[in-house]
Amino acid sequence: MLSLVELRRTAEVLDGLSGARLRALAQTDGHSVHLRLHVPGEGEEGGRRHEILLSCHPEAARVSRVASRPASPPEPP
Repeated sequence: MLSLVELRRTAEVLDGLSGARLRALAQTDGHSVHLRLHVPGEGEEGGRRHEILLSCHPEAARVSRVASRPASPPEPP
């Protein structure tokens, strides 16, 4: 279970992504999903890309912004 501090941090990470559209998804292991989201009209060239990591690992559950989405494995886990 996430603590209040962790929930607040998650809200900060996801703030500003309202209306975002999913552009790509990669499940890199049994606990992690990476999302590439596009927010229309934000930033240059009509939108901005956001990379988000969702992890449900029992010892390290988290939601984080990451620099890039890794390549998808040949077969999903």
